[in-house]
Amino acid sequence: MSEPASQEISLVAVGDIHIQRDDAPSILAKIEKFTREADFAFANLEMTLTGRGTLQGSATHRGKPPVAVALKQAGFNAVSLANNHTMRFGTEGLADTIEIVERAGIAHAGGGANIAEAHKPAILERKGTRVALLSYSSVFPPNAAATRDSSGIAVVKVVTSYAPHPRVFEVPGSPATVVTIPDRGDVQAFAQDIKDARAQADIVVVALHWGMSGGYADYVPYQFEMGHFAVDSGADLVVGAHPHEALGIESYKGKAIFYSMGNFAMELEIQVPVHESIALRCQIGDRQIQRVSFLPVLMDSELTPEIVDTKNGARVVEWVTRQSARFGTTFTVEPEEVVVNV
Repeated sequence: MSEPASQEISLVAVGDIHIQRDDAPSILAKIEKFTREADFAFANLEMTLTGRGTLQGSATHRGKPPVAVALKQAGFNAVSLANNHTMRFGTEGLADTIEIVERAGIAHAGGGANIAEAHKPAILERKGTRVALLSYSSVFPPNAAATRDSSGIAVVKVVTSYAPHPRVFEVPGSPATVVTIPDRGDVQAFAQDIKDARAQADIVVVALHWGMSGGYADYVPYQFEMGHFAVDSGADLVVGAHPHEALGIESYKGKAIFYSMGNFAMELEIQVPVHESIALRCQIGDRQIQRVSFLPVLMDSELTPEIVDTKNGARVVEWVTRQSARFGTTFTVEPEEVVVNV
Protein backbone atom coordinates (compact mmCIF):
# COMPACT_ATOMS: atom_id res chain seq x y z
CA MET A 1 0.00 0.00 0.00
CA SER A 2 1.38 3.39 -0.94
CA GLU A 3 1.92 6.08 1.70
CA PRO A 4 -0.80 8.76 2.00
CA ALA A 5 0.03 12.05 0.32
CA SER A 6 1.62 14.61 2.61
CA GLN A 7 0.27 18.11 3.03
CA GLU A 8 2.02 21.15 1.62
CA ILE A 9 4.43 22.59 4.13
CA SER A 10 7.03 25.35 4.30
CA LEU A 11 10.64 25.46 5.40
CA VAL A 12 12.54 28.63 6.17
CA ALA A 13 16.17 29.21 7.07
CA VAL A 14 18.11 32.27 8.15
CA GLY A 15 21.75 33.06 8.74
CA ASP A 16 23.83 33.82 11.82
CA ILE A 17 22.27 34.40 15.21
CA HIS A 18 24.22 35.87 18.13
CA ILE A 19 22.12 37.70 20.71
CA GLN A 20 23.64 39.66 23.58
CA ARG A 21 20.86 42.02 24.69
CA ASP A 22 19.04 41.21 27.94
CA ASP A 23 15.66 41.42 26.20
CA ALA A 24 16.43 38.62 23.75
CA PRO A 25 12.93 38.38 22.21
CA SER A 26 13.08 42.02 21.11
CA ILE A 27 15.64 41.34 18.37
CA LEU A 28 13.28 38.77 16.83
CA ALA A 29 10.06 40.75 17.19
CA LYS A 30 9.86 41.92 13.56
CA ILE A 31 10.51 38.49 12.01
CA GLU A 32 8.61 36.12 14.27
CA LYS A 33 5.53 36.05 12.04
CA PHE A 34 7.71 34.75 9.20
CA THR A 35 9.28 32.00 11.28
CA ARG A 36 6.18 31.06 13.25
CA GLU A 37 4.15 30.52 10.09
CA ALA A 38 6.72 28.02 8.77
CA ASP A 39 6.55 24.32 9.58
CA PHE A 40 10.34 24.16 9.80
CA ALA A 41 12.55 27.11 10.79
CA PHE A 42 16.34 26.71 10.95
CA ALA A 43 19.17 29.08 11.94
CA ASN A 44 22.90 29.04 12.59
CA LEU A 45 23.55 29.53 16.32
CA GLU A 46 26.79 31.52 16.21
CA MET A 47 27.38 31.45 19.97
CA THR A 48 27.61 29.31 23.08
CA LEU A 49 24.96 29.43 25.79
CA THR A 50 27.00 28.95 28.93
CA GLY A 51 28.39 30.55 32.04
CA ARG A 52 31.16 28.00 32.38
CA GLY A 53 34.40 27.15 30.61
CA THR A 54 37.56 29.04 29.74
CA LEU A 55 37.65 31.25 26.66
CA GLN A 56 39.66 29.67 23.87
CA GLY A 57 40.63 32.24 21.26
CA SER A 58 39.91 35.93 20.97
CA ALA A 59 36.16 36.02 20.29
CA THR A 60 33.81 35.58 23.24
CA HIS A 61 30.49 34.68 21.58
CA ARG A 62 28.90 33.78 24.90
CA GLY A 63 25.15 34.12 25.48
CA LYS A 64 22.58 33.49 28.17
CA PRO A 65 19.99 30.68 28.39
CA PRO A 66 17.01 32.98 27.60
CA VAL A 67 18.32 33.22 24.04
CA ALA A 68 17.15 29.65 23.40
CA VAL A 69 13.71 30.40 24.83
CA ALA A 70 13.46 33.49 22.61
CA LEU A 71 14.34 31.43 19.53
CA LYS A 72 11.70 28.85 20.38
CA GLN A 73 9.06 31.50 20.99
CA ALA A 74 9.91 33.03 17.62
CA GLY A 75 9.23 29.71 15.90
CA PHE A 76 12.69 28.25 15.40
CA ASN A 77 12.70 24.50 15.83
CA ALA A 78 16.28 23.56 14.84
CA VAL A 79 19.74 25.16 14.93
CA SER A 80 23.12 24.38 13.42
CA LEU A 81 25.94 24.10 15.95
CA ALA A 82 28.90 23.36 13.67
CA ASN A 83 30.72 26.68 13.44
CA ASN A 84 33.95 28.28 14.58
CA HIS A 85 32.50 29.65 17.84
CA THR A 86 30.67 26.67 19.33
CA MET A 87 33.80 25.45 21.13
CA ARG A 88 35.01 28.87 22.38
CA PHE A 89 34.34 27.73 25.95
CA GLY A 90 35.44 24.16 25.49
CA THR A 91 33.53 20.99 26.21
CA GLU A 92 31.67 22.60 29.12
CA GLY A 93 30.37 25.36 26.89
CA LEU A 94 29.21 22.87 24.26
CA ALA A 95 27.51 20.65 26.84
CA ASP A 96 25.66 23.62 28.35
CA THR A 97 24.60 24.88 24.92
CA ILE A 98 23.17 21.51 23.94
CA GLU A 99 21.35 21.13 27.26
CA ILE A 100 19.85 24.63 27.07
CA VAL A 101 18.77 24.26 23.44
CA GLU A 102 17.18 20.88 24.13
CA ARG A 103 15.43 22.21 27.24
CA ALA A 104 13.88 24.92 25.09
CA GLY A 105 12.53 22.28 22.71
CA ILE A 106 14.86 23.08 19.80
CA ALA A 107 16.56 20.33 17.81
CA HIS A 108 20.22 20.69 16.89
CA ALA A 109 22.84 19.24 14.57
CA GLY A 110 26.59 19.56 14.22
CA GLY A 111 27.79 19.18 17.81
CA GLY A 112 27.80 16.45 20.41
CA ALA A 113 29.51 14.42 23.11
CA ASN A 114 31.38 12.41 20.46
CA ILE A 115 31.75 12.15 16.70
CA ALA A 116 28.66 9.98 16.33
CA GLU A 117 26.50 12.53 18.14
CA ALA A 118 28.03 15.48 16.25
CA HIS A 119 27.33 13.83 12.89
CA LYS A 120 23.79 12.80 13.81
CA PRO A 121 21.04 14.61 11.89
CA ALA A 122 18.25 16.52 13.56
CA ILE A 123 15.06 15.01 12.17
CA LEU A 124 11.72 16.74 12.45
CA GLU A 125 8.35 15.68 11.09
CA ARG A 126 5.43 17.89 10.19
CA LYS A 127 2.22 16.90 8.41
CA GLY A 128 3.63 13.63 7.12
CA THR A 129 6.97 15.00 5.84
CA ARG A 130 10.28 14.31 7.55
CA VAL A 131 13.15 16.80 7.21
CA ALA A 132 16.73 16.07 8.28
CA LEU A 133 19.24 18.79 9.15
CA LEU A 134 22.97 18.05 9.04
CA SER A 135 25.60 20.61 10.05
CA TYR A 136 29.37 20.81 9.40
CA SER A 137 32.14 23.37 9.63
CA SER A 138 35.31 23.77 7.59
CA VAL A 139 36.42 26.79 9.64
CA PHE A 140 37.19 25.96 13.26
CA PRO A 141 39.86 26.38 15.93
CA PRO A 142 42.29 23.56 16.80
CA ASN A 143 40.82 20.64 18.75
CA ALA A 144 37.22 21.69 18.01
CA ALA A 145 36.40 18.57 15.99
CA ALA A 146 34.51 15.81 17.77
CA THR A 147 36.28 12.46 18.01
CA ARG A 148 35.25 8.98 19.02
CA ASP A 149 36.14 9.79 22.64
CA SER A 150 35.70 13.57 22.93
CA SER A 151 32.99 16.14 22.35
CA GLY A 152 33.11 18.74 19.63
CA ILE A 153 31.62 19.70 16.29
CA ALA A 154 31.24 17.90 12.96
CA VAL A 155 33.93 19.07 10.54
CA VAL A 156 35.20 18.66 7.02
CA LYS A 157 38.84 19.70 7.21
CA VAL A 158 40.38 21.55 4.29
CA VAL A 159 44.08 21.48 3.42
CA THR A 160 45.43 24.76 2.03
CA SER A 161 48.52 25.04 -0.19
CA TYR A 162 49.94 27.69 -2.50
CA ALA A 163 51.04 27.18 -6.11
CA PRO A 164 53.22 29.68 -7.99
CA HIS A 165 51.40 31.97 -10.38
CA PRO A 166 51.59 30.62 -13.99
CA ARG A 167 53.55 33.72 -15.03
CA VAL A 168 55.79 33.94 -11.98
CA PHE A 169 58.96 33.82 -14.13
CA GLU A 170 57.67 36.56 -16.44
CA VAL A 171 56.28 38.65 -13.61
CA PRO A 172 58.24 38.00 -10.42
CA GLY A 173 56.19 38.68 -7.34
CA SER A 174 52.91 37.59 -8.89
CA PRO A 175 50.46 36.39 -6.21
CA ALA A 176 50.33 32.67 -5.58
CA THR A 177 47.30 30.56 -6.47
CA VAL A 178 45.52 29.21 -3.39
CA VAL A 179 44.72 25.49 -3.58
CA THR A 180 42.13 24.08 -1.16
CA ILE A 181 41.47 20.34 -0.89
CA PRO A 182 38.83 18.85 1.44
CA ASP A 183 40.12 15.99 3.59
CA ARG A 184 39.16 12.77 1.80
CA GLY A 185 38.33 10.87 4.97
CA ASP A 186 36.07 13.66 6.20
CA VAL A 187 34.43 13.90 2.79
CA GLN A 188 33.65 10.19 2.81
CA ALA A 189 32.06 10.48 6.27
CA PHE A 190 30.18 13.58 5.07
CA ALA A 191 28.74 11.65 2.12
CA GLN A 192 27.79 8.68 4.27
CA ASP A 193 25.99 10.94 6.75
CA ILE A 194 23.92 12.43 3.94
CA LYS A 195 23.08 8.99 2.56
CA ASP A 196 22.07 7.78 6.03
CA ALA A 197 19.90 10.88 6.54
CA ARG A 198 18.36 10.32 3.12
CA ALA A 199 17.19 6.89 4.32
CA GLN A 200 15.48 8.46 7.35
CA ALA A 201 13.91 11.58 5.89
CA ASP A 202 12.14 12.93 2.82
CA ILE A 203 14.15 16.18 2.67
CA VAL A 204 17.83 16.53 3.62
CA VAL A 205 19.19 20.00 4.40
CA VAL A 206 22.96 20.40 4.80
CA ALA A 207 24.29 23.46 6.65
CA LEU A 208 27.93 24.30 5.91
CA HIS A 209 30.08 26.81 7.77
CA TRP A 210 32.69 27.68 5.18
CA GLY A 211 34.35 30.33 3.05
CA MET A 212 35.89 33.66 4.06
CA SER A 213 34.78 36.22 6.62
CA GLY A 214 35.99 39.70 7.40
CA GLY A 215 34.46 41.49 4.43
CA TYR A 216 36.15 39.48 1.66
CA ALA A 217 32.83 38.69 -0.08
CA ASP A 218 34.46 35.97 -2.13
CA TYR A 219 34.46 32.21 -2.47
CA VAL A 220 37.10 29.55 -1.82
CA PRO A 221 37.36 26.76 -4.42
CA TYR A 222 36.69 23.92 -1.97
CA GLN A 223 33.19 25.32 -1.42
CA PHE A 224 32.17 24.48 -4.97
CA GLU A 225 33.46 20.92 -4.60
CA MET A 226 31.73 20.38 -1.27
CA GLY A 227 28.45 21.98 -2.31
CA HIS A 228 28.25 19.83 -5.41
CA PHE A 229 29.33 16.73 -3.52
CA ALA A 230 26.58 17.30 -0.96
CA VAL A 231 23.95 17.34 -3.70
CA ASP A 232 25.53 14.35 -5.44
CA SER A 233 25.33 12.47 -2.12
CA GLY A 234 21.62 13.18 -1.68
CA ALA A 235 21.18 16.66 -0.20
CA ASP A 236 18.10 18.57 -1.32
CA LEU A 237 19.30 21.95 -0.11
CA VAL A 238 22.67 23.39 0.95
CA VAL A 239 22.75 26.44 3.23
CA GLY A 240 26.03 28.24 3.90
CA ALA A 241 27.25 30.57 6.64
CA HIS A 242 30.41 32.30 7.95
CA PRO A 243 31.08 35.25 5.59
CA HIS A 244 28.58 37.40 7.58
CA GLU A 245 27.02 38.73 4.39
CA ALA A 246 24.78 37.25 1.73
CA LEU A 247 26.53 35.72 -1.26
CA GLY A 248 25.45 33.94 -4.43
CA ILE A 249 23.02 31.12 -5.01
CA GLU A 250 23.79 28.25 -7.38
CA SER A 251 21.35 25.87 -9.03
CA TYR A 252 23.11 22.51 -9.31
CA LYS A 253 21.25 19.49 -10.68
CA GLY A 254 17.96 21.12 -9.76
CA LYS A 255 19.02 21.80 -6.14
CA ALA A 256 19.80 25.18 -4.59
CA ILE A 257 23.12 25.96 -2.93
CA PHE A 258 23.05 29.15 -0.84
CA TYR A 259 26.73 30.00 -0.36
CA SER A 260 26.02 32.42 2.49
CA MET A 261 22.84 33.65 4.11
CA GLY A 262 24.63 36.44 5.96
CA ASN A 263 23.94 37.88 9.38
CA PHE A 264 20.42 37.70 10.72
CA ALA A 265 20.13 38.53 14.43
CA MET A 266 23.80 39.19 15.03
CA GLU A 267 25.13 41.31 17.89
CA LEU A 268 28.90 41.02 18.01
CA GLU A 269 31.45 42.26 20.53
CA ILE A 270 33.20 43.72 17.48
CA GLN A 271 30.39 44.81 15.19
CA VAL A 272 30.41 43.54 11.64
CA PRO A 273 29.15 46.45 9.51
CA VAL A 274 26.57 44.48 7.54
CA HIS A 275 22.93 45.52 7.77
CA GLU A 276 21.49 43.43 4.95
CA SER A 277 21.02 39.70 4.42
CA ILE A 278 18.52 37.19 3.11
CA ALA A 279 16.06 34.63 4.43
CA LEU A 280 15.32 31.41 2.57
CA ARG A 281 11.90 29.89 2.02
CA CYS A 282 10.99 26.53 0.48
CA GLN A 283 7.58 25.18 -0.38
CA ILE A 284 7.38 21.42 -0.02
CA GLY A 285 4.73 19.17 -1.55
CA ASP A 286 4.58 15.42 -2.11
CA ARG A 287 7.65 15.21 0.15
CA GLN A 288 9.79 17.19 -2.31
CA ILE A 289 11.01 20.78 -2.49
CA GLN A 290 8.90 22.37 -5.20
CA ARG A 291 9.86 26.02 -4.91
CA VAL A 292 12.87 27.87 -3.45
CA SER A 293 12.98 31.61 -2.87
CA PHE A 294 14.74 34.25 -0.84
CA LEU A 295 13.47 37.37 0.90
CA PRO A 296 15.51 40.52 1.61
CA VAL A 297 16.34 41.25 5.24
CA LEU A 298 17.30 44.69 6.54
CA MET A 299 18.62 45.57 10.00
CA ASP A 300 17.97 48.82 11.81
CA SER A 301 20.53 50.80 13.83
CA GLU A 302 20.11 48.35 16.72
CA LEU A 303 20.67 45.37 14.38
CA THR A 304 17.06 44.21 14.67
CA PRO A 305 16.21 42.33 11.46
CA GLU A 306 13.08 42.85 9.40
CA ILE A 307 11.98 41.01 6.27
CA VAL A 308 11.00 43.47 3.57
CA ASP A 309 9.47 43.25 0.10
CA THR A 310 11.62 43.20 -3.00
CA LYS A 311 11.02 46.89 -3.70
CA ASN A 312 12.34 48.03 -0.33
CA GLY A 313 15.01 45.36 -0.49
CA ALA A 314 16.02 46.12 -4.09
CA ARG A 315 19.66 46.61 -3.16
CA VAL A 316 19.77 43.16 -1.56
CA VAL A 317 18.12 41.60 -4.61
CA GLU A 318 20.61 43.28 -6.93
CA TRP A 319 23.57 42.20 -4.80
CA VAL A 320 22.54 38.54 -4.63
CA THR A 321 21.71 38.51 -8.34
CA ARG A 322 25.14 39.91 -9.17
CA GLN A 323 26.85 37.46 -6.82
CA SER A 324 24.98 34.59 -8.49
CA ALA A 325 25.91 35.54 -12.05
CA ARG A 326 29.06 33.42 -11.96
CA PHE A 327 26.84 30.35 -11.56
CA GLY A 328 24.43 31.29 -14.33
CA THR A 329 21.54 31.30 -11.85
CA THR A 330 18.36 33.06 -12.92
CA PHE A 331 15.61 34.46 -10.72
CA THR A 332 12.01 35.55 -10.93
CA VAL A 333 11.47 38.68 -8.88
CA GLU A 334 8.01 38.82 -7.31
CA PRO A 335 6.64 41.54 -5.01
CA GLU A 336 7.28 39.63 -1.77
CA GLU A 337 10.16 37.32 -2.67
CA VAL A 338 12.68 36.27 -5.30
CA VAL A 339 12.17 32.79 -6.74
CA VAL A 340 15.30 30.79 -7.57
CA ASN A 341 14.85 29.15 -10.97
CA VAL A 342 16.35 25.76 -10.14
